[in-house]
Amino acid sequence: MTAPLSSEHIDMVLMGNSSVGKTCLSTRFSENRFSPLTTSTIGAAFVRNRFNVRCSSRSVPCTIKLSDTAGTETYSSLSSFYCRKAHCALLCFDLTSKKSLLELDKWIELTENSAVQYFVLVGCKRDVLEAFEACDTEADRSRLLNSAQYSSLKLNPDEFVTESLIEEQLNAIRLHQQELQRNIIGSFVTSSKTGQGVMEMFEKAAQVIVSDRLQRPHMSPSSPSNRVDVHLFSREVTQESRPRKRWWCW
Repeated sequence: MTAPLSSEHIDMVLMGNSSVGKTCLSTRFSENRFSPLTTSTIGAAFVRNRFNVRCSSRSVPCTIKLSDTAGTETYSSLSSFYCRKAHCALLCFDLTSKKSLLELDKWIELTENSAVQYFVLVGCKRDVLEAFEACDTEADRSRLLNSAQYSSLKLNPDEFVTESLIEEQLNAIRLHQQELQRNIIGSFVTSSKTGQGVMEMFEKAAQVIVSDRLQRPHMSPSSPSNRVDVHLFSREVTQESRPRKRWWCW
């Protein structure tokens, strides 16, 4: 009889600008709920979750410790401290803000001299973009912008992130990090409000990391054979689907 596999422990850290959605992502991951009344993180917060990942037809128990770090420069030294022993950095950006994606480099710099060997790009607030995509006319979009739900966000559709921009940033980060023998697992778009893509992202990241540990413990993490690019841009087309003006490239 095969001996049961011991539990794998993975330290992950959420990094990115303030208000991109890191705390909501952490809450959805740990409690499977959405809280719109979050406050900015001061220093860092920690949560854990346990689940099984499939690796080479085996089910491996896995525990993820997730650190939610502050997104302001005031606490950047603390963010650097909490990623020192992290295995994987989740680089979070707001899908309604190009700036938050283009500024990921400054967060990557904080991982220098750390144990981080894996990166994942995580786009947050997918539900906001889908709400705009569902609008048929400019008048509908204008009403949505000025609605009680979205008016406080001060959204500018011209600043929405596109798939091509994510791909461009992903390739640029990968090129630089390969020189440091780090692995870019891939990019995901998520919604903490609906839960869309959240657990899929954590499970895929864990699967890649655990597979490396179990199957190729001596292989460089930057090897193309253990890199998985995952882009959750495709949507199922149903009979009810109809052509719409695209505010977001899925």
